[in-house]
Amino acid sequence: MLLDAVRRVALALPEVTEEPHHALTSFRVRKRIFLTAHPDGEFVHAFVPAEVREEMTFLHPTFCSKLTWGGRVVGVRVALAGAKAPIVCALVKRAWREKAPANIATGRKPSARSAPTARAPASRRAPDSSGRRLVDAYLARLPPEARRTLELLRGMVHRAAPGVEECIGYKMPAFRIEGRILLYIAASRDRCCLYHGSATVVDAFADDLVDFETSKGTIRFAPGAMLSERLVRAIVKYRIAENREAPPIRPATGRLPKTTSTARGSKKGRRRSS
Repeated sequence: MLLDAVRRVALALPEVTEEPHHALTSFRVRKRIFLTAHPDGEFVHAFVPAEVREEMTFLHPTFCSKLTWGGRVVGVRVALAGAKAPIVCALVKRAWREKAPANIATGRKPSARSAPTARAPASRRAPDSSGRRLVDAYLARLPPEARRTLELLRGMVHRAAPGVEECIGYKMPAFRIEGRILLYIAASRDRCCLYHGSATVVDAFADDLVDFETSKGTIRFAPGAMLSERLVRAIVKYRIAENREAPPIRPATGRLPKTTSTARGSKKGRRRSS
C-alpha cells in the first residue's frame, strides 16, 4: 500500500488536516494527532487504544508492530510495503475515532439541553468482541489436542465467572473481570498451562494439584489431561476474592504528601510567633 492511498483515506475523514510534525507528516482532527507518516512513505504510525494495538500486532505481525515512545507503547507502526489495504484503512479510521470529539466521531450535533452521560461501569458494559476474536485466533493456531483442551478450560472459566472478559496479554489468552486479570492460559504441542498469577494458589489447592506439575504462578498439564471443572471453578473464585481484596492501583503523582508541607508550615509559623 502506498502513502498516497493512506493520505486519501485520512483526509476524507471529517475535519482532518495534514501538518508537519518534526521530521514526519501528521494528520490531525481538531489539532489532535491520530496518524503520522514517514516522508519516505515506508511507515505510518496509528495512535490507537491498547486493545486495538494488541489485536493488530497479534493478527498481523508481518506488517504491524508496537510503536513505543519514551519506553511506553503508544500506537501501531505499520510497514506499508507489505500491508493489506483494508486493514490499514480500518486502522486509520479507528485512530481518527479515538482522537475526534464525540460529536464528530458519531456525526451527532451536541444538544444544549442534554446533560453529558456518565460512562457505564465496566461490569455493565457490553462485552468487547475483539478480545474473543484474538483468543479464537490464538486457539486456531494450536495442535488439535491442545486446542480442544484449552477450549474446555475456556468454557470452565466462563461458567465459573459469568461476564468474564477475554483478552490477550503477554501473547496469551487472558480472562479479566472487574478490571483485573484472573488468569492466563497457553499451550504448546505437548503441554498446556494455566497461569494464575497468585503466590498462594498452589499452596491453597495443594491436595488437588498433586498429579500436576506446578510452580509459584503456573499449573502445567498434558493436552487431554484436564483439570477438573470443580478445581477450575474453585481457583477462579479464589482469584476473584484475591483481586477484590487487593488495594486499588493508584498512579504516582511525584508530589509530596500534604501532611508534610502542612507540618513544615506550622513549624515555621511557631518560629515566627516565638
